[in-house]
Amino acid sequence: MKSMLKTMSCFGRVIIPFQLREVILKELHATHLGIVKMKYLARSYFWWPSLNDDIESVSNQCNIWQRLQSSPAKAALQCWQIPEGIWSWIHIDFFEPKKNNFFLIVVDAFSKWLEVFPMASVTTNMTITKLRELFSRFGLPKTIASDNGPQLVSEEFKQFANVNGIKLITIPPYEPHCNGAAENSVKTVKIFLKKVSDQKNCNLLLAQFLMTYRNTVHCSTGYSPAKVFLGRSLRTRFDMLRPSSVQDNEKVELENVYQNIQRSQRRNVKYFRGNRKVCFNIDQIVLVKDYRDKQVTWCKGQVVKILGKNVYVVRPLDSNFLWKRHTNQIRELNDDYSLVYPPCVELPHTVNVFSNSDGASNTSAGSSVDDVFVDAGIADSERVDVSDSDSSSIGEQAELTRPIRIRKVPDRLQY
Repeated sequence: MKSMLKTMSCFGRVIIPFQLREVILKELHATHLGIVKMKYLARSYFWWPSLNDDIESVSNQCNIWQRLQSSPAKAALQCWQIPEGIWSWIHIDFFEPKKNNFFLIVVDAFSKWLEVFPMASVTTNMTITKLRELFSRFGLPKTIASDNGPQLVSEEFKQFANVNGIKLITIPPYEPHCNGAAENSVKTVKIFLKKVSDQKNCNLLLAQFLMTYRNTVHCSTGYSPAKVFLGRSLRTRFDMLRPSSVQDNEKVELENVYQNIQRSQRRNVKYFRGNRKVCFNIDQIVLVKDYRDKQVTWCKGQVVKILGKNVYVVRPLDSNFLWKRHTNQIRELNDDYSLVYPPCVELPHTVNVFSNSDGASNTSAGSSVDDVFVDAGIADSERVDVSDSDSSSIGEQAELTRPIRIRKVPDRLQY
């Protein structure tokens, strides 16, 4: 029996048979330690060939773990399409640097022209009023990209856009980086307002900041926003430093701006810290980020529509609502895990190897006669009678199976 237990262990760990692996895995996963800690714990006690894979499968397919796990790795960066021209595509957003102190940000996606409007409130009516004032100077854009703010998804705002022939695009909720152009502008203006927050003439300083920003070369286009948007640079007090005969008459070619934006997008994609590539199909059951309950972060949903490479419309299985979700907010759903056992082969007959020729059992009192069996279907001439009298002779007549090493006497130096 001791020799039998030795053969069932590997480096001090018990080798678990197929029939007991599922029970062992359930016991191992009962406390939901996680994949790494489960592997460490398992390696201290038992082993089987596919132990690591089985532990990963059990953990990944646990319903509790799938609902409470953290967000997946970020998907590869997907840039917005480059607009057709100036003021055809704009990004808008709101921010509140101080309590009850709101600002409306508007950015032209092509020229990077920036507009900032102080607002007493961020209602739909006030937003439409500011946009009408802006559109009266530069005309109507073709597309407005924004987040899912209540004033930007209201029926009144949709009707305003529909009447003026403007297409509205909203990003997935809780994914502000999808509206990156507006978010970067918000960050820039926020940093400036923090620097001048203690000064009384904040509006004057904001106007000076916007003038300088519009007259400075942008890293994406290679030109200043004013030069691309207006076709000329803005005259500032710095122009008094040089003679009037020296003027900047460089013409901006829109094709050069287009190529510079493409080059900037490729650079951003290259250095973006995210390379998760995944694609979901329509009607596929997935795990989707759930923001209704703070306790449960993921729920099961079904992909209804594909809006882009990284944006999907998903319907949760427990309701009829439709959610817009980014790839970073969707996970693949693993089905329930079950061990696959190898097919069992039924033997025609078994015989106890511990019985002698007379049929009397030689097993010890603490061992069972069912411990070890051999196939009784072998030929009678090949059958060996394992008895006490012949056990020593069998061991002496056993042939060596290991190779014999040829020993050579070392030829030492003779002095």
